[in-house]
Amino acid sequence: MQDKSLAARVFPSLSDFAFLAPAVLLFVVMAGSANLLADGDTGWHLRSGDWILEHHAVPTSDFFSFTKPGQPWFAWEWLWEASFALLHRMAGMPAVLLASVAVLCFTSLLLFQFIRRQAGNDLIAFAVTLLSVFGMSIHFLARPHLFSFLFAVILLGLIESRRMSGRSAPWIAIPLFVLWANVHPGFAVGLIILAAYTAAELLGAITSTKPEERRFRMTGFQRYCLLTAACAIAPLANPYGYHLYAHMLSFLSDPYVLRHVAEYMPIDFRMPPGRAFELMLMLGAPAAVAPLRHRQFAPLMLYVFWAHLGLMASRNVPFFMIAMAAPVAVWLEQVVAAIAEAPVAESIRQAADGFRRFAAEFREDDRTARINLFSLGAMVVIFLLLRSPGAPPKFQAHYDPESYPEAALPAVRQLGPSARVFSTDLWGGFLVYRIPGERIFWDGRVDFYGTAYNQAAVDAAMGRPDWIKTLAGNRITAALIPPGLPLATLLAGSPGWRPVYRDQTAVLFEALQ
Repeated sequence: MQDKSLAARVFPSLSDFAFLAPAVLLFVVMAGSANLLADGDTGWHLRSGDWILEHHAVPTSDFFSFTKPGQPWFAWEWLWEASFALLHRMAGMPAVLLASVAVLCFTSLLLFQFIRRQAGNDLIAFAVTLLSVFGMSIHFLARPHLFSFLFAVILLGLIESRRMSGRSAPWIAIPLFVLWANVHPGFAVGLIILAAYTAAELLGAITSTKPEERRFRMTGFQRYCLLTAACAIAPLANPYGYHLYAHMLSFLSDPYVLRHVAEYMPIDFRMPPGRAFELMLMLGAPAAVAPLRHRQFAPLMLYVFWAHLGLMASRNVPFFMIAMAAPVAVWLEQVVAAIAEAPVAESIRQAADGFRRFAAEFREDDRTARINLFSLGAMVVIFLLLRSPGAPPKFQAHYDPESYPEAALPAVRQLGPSARVFSTDLWGGFLVYRIPGERIFWDGRVDFYGTAYNQAAVDAAMGRPDWIKTLAGNRITAALIPPGLPLATLLAGSPGWRPVYRDQTAVLFEALQ
């Protein structure tokens, strides 16, 4: 009996599978490490963290570019940068990637646990968790925003646990916002979630016909107003103070960002994550409306807010998937229960009833206290593969040489430290990472460079009028760009430039003196 008990405690549960869902998606379905490092920004984030560790301070001026050296620049995600730079120093890029995967896995686990506390049917909760993770995969990158996924789930859990127990607003969320603001400006997501619950309390008070209930909901509305205000003030506890809010307002109103930064553009519904988003939109609509008969307005407010934001920008899609996961699971459980009791075909009714009974039995067995050796072992295996020189391609912990100019780096180094190299914003962060101390023309910090500079750089790369003026005005001495870029064709035909390196990924031109 003791052996069986031990075996039951070691055997993997749904929680293990929910925990590992992002890792399986990344390394089986997606491109693995190449997907996590599909954005060059990871590179400059790590080098910014190195600077913070070396100077025991946060930066206030630029030290990456040769065009804007010394100009004001703030490391808004300084806590992530310092922490992950420390991991990088300890175990290299494999540690950075493993930590990023771990954040995603914990997010998936907490989301699953949150959903099943709301819905009760563990099988439905698990299925909805998988759907949510699939939709979130559009933004599976080794960058600070992954913590915004995690903190959003934690915040929803805090709110709903208080609501289910009949207690007041979760004031413990205030320190969460302090931490959140120092890791990633995505704390604005939390404010939107709080605004949705605040609006829900107000609607509940307005529509209530009983004086006692109206007073109760109005008190809840007032408390959520105070909590939201406190959580809006809490992020000021960062090294840059109010400049963080000024930066966010400036960045989100920048027309260049909306036109050129992919994550701020609408999602492509032809892509798999877009289809997951579409399905959640369809399931979320009735899930948001059904609770209205009990004057529960939070699901509707979450749906309205996040559906709108998700349709506007793909980077908001993961938060829609997180916010609507529990309401969708609750609604699906209600649908199954209704079918099991409805006067429909006997086979359909029996199937629904059988599913409910099986889920209830499975739930009892699955919730046995476990030792999560399966999850721990899987993470150890992933780390060992990431550390192995002969690992399969998806586990090679470096930037994909077919997407980044890895082979061209020796030729870039030969140009010397005085070279002023024009490159793409995607490759800029990569160059900062691979050639520490290298001054670059441009990287992913679009907020720092500004609309005029960013647009001029894009126009130059595309070979549009004034490209010569942009290169000359910035005293460019070399250009490292993809061979298919229009600028590569123009430089190849220009008498003032000569190619010094070329492969399928990159071509390096040097200006003739």
